[in-house]
Amino acid sequence: MGMEDLDSILAIEAVCFSSPWSWNHFKQELAKTYGRLRVAVIQNQVVGYIIAWLIDDELHIANLAVHPDFRSHGIGEALVKNMLGNRTGCVLATLEVREGNTSARQLYEKLGFSIVGVRKKYYEAEGEDALIMTKYFDQADVAFLQ
Repeated sequence: MGMEDLDSILAIEAVCFSSPWSWNHFKQELAKTYGRLRVAVIQNQVVGYIIAWLIDDELHIANLAVHPDFRSHGIGEALVKNMLGNRTGCVLATLEVREGNTSARQLYEKLGFSIVGVRKKYYEAEGEDALIMTKYFDQADVAFLQ
């Protein structure tokens, strides 16, 4: 992901979320040294993206979106798998997901995430709870524990 992708990302963000991140928010994400940002591109068009933070031994997925016209083609799954595959030194991955976002919850569960908690009214505009989901990596996968 780079600055040149932001217009496309903002358009996806606007159609996917009721409280979309701003241009400045994405610009700040690009500047974070601990940020891991990827885009999915089809025929020179950004169709999805993922933003994660690698902090100590934790990978936190902060944002994931796929344009509605390109859903159900495995793009979100591919983005998450790519991020999980580039997690050097991580013991676990975490994220928050809307309680009512059944398709996202199913994807995360398919990839080995489990619900470990709830953040009440996390999504302020709607007053919707977020489920905290975590995936623990097998110790054999964690280089620094060897």
